[in-house]
Amino acid sequence: MSKKQTFISFEGDQAKVLFVTRKKGAVVIDNTCLIQINALDRFLEEQRSLPNLHVIYPFRQFYSDILSVPAVKTKFLDTVVSIEIKKRFPLLRDFSFFYMPLTEKAVDEKAPLEIFFCAVENDEINAIVDRFSFKGKPVQCVLPDIVPLARLLAAHEKTDEKPVLGLLGRREEKTLFLLKSGRIHFVRIVASDSAGIADEDMDNINMTVSYCRQQLRLEPEKIVCIDGAAGSEGLPARAAIPIVRPDYLEGFGQPRVPRDFFIPYAAAVFFDTPVECNLLPHHHRTLFLQRLVFSYAATFFLIIAILGLAYTVFNLAEAVWYRGKIESIRKNMAGADTGMSAYEKASADLQRVSPMLNLLNEARSAPDMNEALLALSFLPMAQIDVRGIQVDNKEGRVRIQLTGVVFGDGYGARYQSFQRLLEKFRDDRRMTLGTKTLDHRTGQFQIEMEINRS
Repeated sequence: MSKKQTFISFEGDQAKVLFVTRKKGAVVIDNTCLIQINALDRFLEEQRSLPNLHVIYPFRQFYSDILSVPAVKTKFLDTVVSIEIKKRFPLLRDFSFFYMPLTEKAVDEKAPLEIFFCAVENDEINAIVDRFSFKGKPVQCVLPDIVPLARLLAAHEKTDEKPVLGLLGRREEKTLFLLKSGRIHFVRIVASDSAGIADEDMDNINMTVSYCRQQLRLEPEKIVCIDGAAGSEGLPARAAIPIVRPDYLEGFGQPRVPRDFFIPYAAAVFFDTPVECNLLPHHHRTLFLQRLVFSYAATFFLIIAILGLAYTVFNLAEAVWYRGKIESIRKNMAGADTGMSAYEKASADLQRVSPMLNLLNEARSAPDMNEALLALSFLPMAQIDVRGIQVDNKEGRVRIQLTGVVFGDGYGARYQSFQRLLEKFRDDRRMTLGTKTLDHRTGQFQIEMEINRS
């Protein structure tokens, strides 16, 4: 899956723009553009979008040093470093920073962790980011220019063996930074009056080398000149250590990249998502994330809307059929009034004859006492005392409930008398026995039966 990215590097009075596509880890240059800083706003207005925008800026007012912090877990290290920066620079209030651990320590070790940090006031960063945001171009990442340069040198120089002093030369200033094991240990910016290296510049360089030896206890092997800092007259001979020009800046293996685009190109090659060196303030990161979420949400709802429209069109024929069906039902409802009138007339006639029908139903539901008396004509029986007879009609049958007491000497005698009574009912084919109970202790019984009407 490809990913579009835009890198803009501020260099003097120019801004160098690099459009790239990242495919399977490889960086493909789409286009380059060189514009004047005073024409940047017009450029931003003309561009439809600048996807995944990275800004590389040469910060001149920054705070950097090496800290010794306790060896803590990574998730707490940001907070610890921020507190130490405030202690080191009390006047620095609102700022953003990045840091690089210079030593690898396990979490459980007691020895402190050496860290290089670089902090910049948020007012300066916000002024840069707002310039893009006001034109509708959100910034994803803000990088100091020394960071991609350090990655570029670390990829080609053997900084794990001996430190290297990088030198970025421009007419108005020279930037020096010390690399060891691919990490920045020291940054210094000195004023300059020439594009090359003058005697005054050479003095500053030699003093920087001495500082690295005496204060940092690091011996730079050589000075790597970037951006033609040595000038066209050749390399100066008064350097305390050798000065070399790298040949890996020529083209970078990309024919579409001009030589002086090495800063944005280094950022494109070595930074996909440079979280660890990003100076973008927290509130801008939150806004960028919100824009990203809203963008994805809008895309999602647009897809849902398109699918809904497609579904509606697909079922349009069925909707037309239902509409015709509804119209047909509306037309037929006009004839329903006639049927309703006939129903109301029949209902009124039924109300007039309902008293007579109720009387006949009541007469039909009355118990047939003759059948009940005929079924119980064998009573009374010896040892049987009938104390209650209940007769009623249920679903066209005469239901009889018989209660009483069975006498006898002992449980067996009472049980035999109760069975003789049941046999009387079983012998009558018109009768169907239902529930029958006998309390052997008291002799009380209850029998339910029904008489089938022929």
